Amino acid sequence: MVLNSDWTIIWCNKLAQQLVGLRWPQDERQRIDNLIRNPEFQTYIQQKQFEQPLELSSPVNEDLVLEYRMLQYGDDQHLLIVRDVTQLKLLEQVRKDFVANVSHELRTPLTVLQGYLEVMDADNLPNAAIWLKAHTVMLEQTKRMDALVQQLLTLSRIEAAAKVQFEDHIDVPAMLAMLEQESNTLNREKQHQISFSIEPGLLVSGIREELRSAFSNLITNAIKYTPNGGEIQVSWVRQHQKAVFSVSDNGEGIAPQHVKRLTERFYRVDQARARATGGTGLGLAIVKHVLQRHNSKLMIFSEPKKGSSFSFSLPAENLPKRKSIKAR
Repeated sequence: MVLNSDWTIIWCNKLAQQLVGLRWPQDERQRIDNLIRNPEFQTYIQQKQFEQPLELSSPVNEDLVLEYRMLQYGDDQHLLIVRDVTQLKLLEQVRKDFVANVSHELRTPLTVLQGYLEVMDADNLPNAAIWLKAHTVMLEQTKRMDALVQQLLTLSRIEAAAKVQFEDHIDVPAMLAMLEQESNTLNREKQHQISFSIEPGLLVSGIREELRSAFSNLITNAIKYTPNGGEIQVSWVRQHQKAVFSVSDNGEGIAPQHVKRLTERFYRVDQARARATGGTGLGLAIVKHVLQRHNSKLMIFSEPKKGSSFSFSLPAENLPKRKSIKAR
């Protein structure tokens, strides 16, 4: 908007009307500091120190962050540029949160390792029992840091990847058969009843390793977070023109306020339980980004004390429909 030397409005565009709430032509010749009543803006105008922009909430929507920048315009006029910087502020906050979370996640295992190493030296080695415990804990913490770094690299690689180049006919049933064997190994301690129902010949196009990561993360999460002796169903079936993957369990379930945030990086419903299971808080973030690159979306249905279901769909290849394998 263009202002006179006495801060009266000469002209404004439609975007200024939307962001600041001006009415045109009713507000023509009105002082801008009478229309924007924020004390910080009043001080900004009065002090006439316009080297730096001013950031304030929008007068019409407190969720919007506006940047006000005043420039000299001719001999006795000013140009007030108002810019919506809400998204930039959100991205900056995400970056800060990400750095803080990574630092926190690495600090804990490093502190444990440092603590054990500080009490060990050549002249004061622990006895066999203490060393066995220390060695086990240090190995667990090292694996935890390695898992975190690997998942961060995976997430970074997916986000930085160029345009998706889909592979033709990914054999998902064969991929899930391999994951079934891996899940049986992971399940030895938890002793869940895991059933796989896979439709033969149901193939898709996509990026093989990324889809494998999505399948694996969802299955692994169900095994880790379902209480011992639970029931988990994994299915891959055709529904109309879609191939639908789902993982359901009868675990503790998730409260509604947590469901919409599950795919955020490092977000955990239960911090203590996540650390006990070795979770990094990045698995579902990876799934989310993989599915976005495959034009899909993760659907989450959960109810406390009843269990959860995670599913997504992909375009199915035009292959003959066959009977599905019975759950085993």
